[in-house]
Amino acid sequence: MRRKIRLLAFLPAIVLMITIFCFSAQNGNESAKVSGGTAVTIISAVNRIFELNMSRKMIIKEAGNMQFVVRKAAHMAEYACLAGLVLFGLSVNLEKKKYLYPLSLGAAALYASTDEIHQLFTPGRSGEVRDVIIDTCGALIGLLVIRFVVSLRNRRQARGVDLT
Repeated sequence: MRRKIRLLAFLPAIVLMITIFCFSAQNGNESAKVSGGTAVTIISAVNRIFELNMSRKMIIKEAGNMQFVVRKAAHMAEYACLAGLVLFGLSVNLEKKKYLYPLSLGAAALYASTDEIHQLFTPGRSGEVRDVIIDTCGALIGLLVIRFVVSLRNRRQARGVDLT
């Protein structure tokens, strides 16, 4: 029973991996529509918040300009989450805690590599070494944020500060 619970700790990471796989299985046009729609939503929100009075044509043009940034930011965010979820699964299952962060980063980088290979076989998509690097940087940033928060929490607990 205890072993099953330990294996379940990896379930959130597996669910995210499946989600990433499904996004990577979208052909180039479908993928562009998703990121393009997200960019239009962001620019429209900025237009409303700052009362820029941009026309629909201007919004679409600016969204096209920022579509690359939206795509890469999404890559970084999803791999930051993946590294954190792998870290959680490993923390439940590993005795030697000093390897948690390198193993989590390695797992995220390995999955990023396999994801790019998968995209080589998806119409309208390509596998890019640059994307593996971006994904791995996202994983590293996510792990650094987690490490910072954990160390901050540990210092506060050592000083007897109540966090609740």
